[in-house]
Amino acid sequence: MVHPPVSLVARAALIMWLLSAVAGCGGGGGSSGPTTGRAARYVVVEGPGATEYGTTAEEQPPLDDDAGQLAQTTIEVGAAQGAPLTLDGRLSELAARVGREVVEQGAAPSAEVVQFFARHLGIAEPVPSVSHAAYADLEGARLGLQEQLPALLVPGRFTHLGVATVPHGDERIAVVVLTRRGVDLTPVQRVRSAGPLVLSGNLLGDLRNPEVVVVHPDGHTQRSPAGSGPRFQVRLLLAESGTYAVELLARGSAGITVVANFQLYVDEPAPTRLAVSAADTPGVSTADDVREALIARIAEERRRAGAPELTLHPGLSEVAEAHCRDMVAADFVGHDSPTTGTPAMRLTAAGFASGLMLENVARGYSADELHRGLMDSPGHRANILEPRVTHLGIAVVAVPDGDRTAFLATQVFTQMTTRIDTAAAPAALLAAINEGRRARRTGPVASDELLAQAAQEAAEAYFADPSLSEQDVTDRASAALRRYAIAYRRVGALMTVVTRIEDAGRLEPTFDPDVTTLGIGVAQGDRPGQAPNSIAVVMVLGWPR
Repeated sequence: MVHPPVSLVARAALIMWLLSAVAGCGGGGGSSGPTTGRAARYVVVEGPGATEYGTTAEEQPPLDDDAGQLAQTTIEVGAAQGAPLTLDGRLSELAARVGREVVEQGAAPSAEVVQFFARHLGIAEPVPSVSHAAYADLEGARLGLQEQLPALLVPGRFTHLGVATVPHGDERIAVVVLTRRGVDLTPVQRVRSAGPLVLSGNLLGDLRNPEVVVVHPDGHTQRSPAGSGPRFQVRLLLAESGTYAVELLARGSAGITVVANFQLYVDEPAPTRLAVSAADTPGVSTADDVREALIARIAEERRRAGAPELTLHPGLSEVAEAHCRDMVAADFVGHDSPTTGTPAMRLTAAGFASGLMLENVARGYSADELHRGLMDSPGHRANILEPRVTHLGIAVVAVPDGDRTAFLATQVFTQMTTRIDTAAAPAALLAAINEGRRARRTGPVASDELLAQAAQEAAEAYFADPSLSEQDVTDRASAALRRYAIAYRRVGALMTVVTRIEDAGRLEPTFDPDVTTLGIGVAQGDRPGQAPNSIAVVMVLGWPR
């Protein structure tokens, strides 16, 4: 889960530290498809890189050089804030690579580049915070950190850091990298042969309910729940050659969070260069521009994957907007809010209850960076491409961040019911029921006009009077038929509320071989506590004398 970096503003002679964040909910990294913008250059890393991903820190005591003194300052500030930090040699090497990029390009590298470096070094966890500053006076840099870090080092937000400095003319560039390590992961080989993989480890802190999500080279997503935790073990089959994106999710105080995100290379070498696209199309600079660009990118990804087109829903977008502003006000990036609860709670409170509700949140500096970060995360990618969802709500808010503008995005995906022909639905359901009875070697049932009238009136009452429970509705239908009881040994009613009309054609009581007659009523509408356009189906069954 990406935490929002704090804009560190200089005062007087203090050094201004500029922060950037990996886009997405802990993802960030290699592009999963075409992006807007032209290919501007290649970022190249030397050598094969780490042989495995791991989470054991290459602990190093701070040295007496500039980087060591800045690391010691950061550790001391963290301790004072109740946020202990461990200096990790791999993160310091990552900081050095970031610093060289700043010198060469004149700006902080994108999240994609940072994640590329991290994977080359075998870092498994997301890298949510990278800060840098140019300084000529080490003491000024230290004072800047002492003043500005407390707002960033919230207890529980980060556990490990890396620090490096690189020369830049008459000055030096200092870089501080912060991560939260939420798992003790059994080392995983980066480059491997096709075959089984056992992914195991132990979640740390309050993290529970681990789940492993894998995107295979052919694009399909595999989800593997791994129990309640904290220990987990999942057996995966990497059967074909290519690149596998692997993500470990877990539930913590902020909801579902990305604990690890890395790539495995099966029967192929790990990449040593990354094509970096130019910035977003000129003019994509406001929150509205970024929102429209994200909508277009989601549509493009779904078309490419053969997933149905989504309908943009204003009400869902309002829910997304409120969550964005809540995250800004409460200084967090996550799914579970201390004020509004979980995504399902927010949608239900807004009247959009559904059997399928998905949410992505991300923070970044452009639409491209946001989208690439989400698509690089198997879990978030699966939400974007989920074929069962029908509607999309999306919001983007701008967040000032030093001399730049960051963007915080929320994407909400739900399954809503489309309008159906309620007049034609009973005949279609009757045909489906008789098909099921035929498969059970049971005779067909016939529709009765009186039973159908009672069922239809009851179904319509369900939406007309929200105070009626489903039991009230079935009782009403049964009571309406008491005067016709002489024609039947028994009359009974049942009701279901569905989002797909075909789901009502498989109700077990309708397959009772003693039932010979029934009436079906179908109504559609909105009602508190149900998904918009819900379908109410009432069936009145008759057992002959």
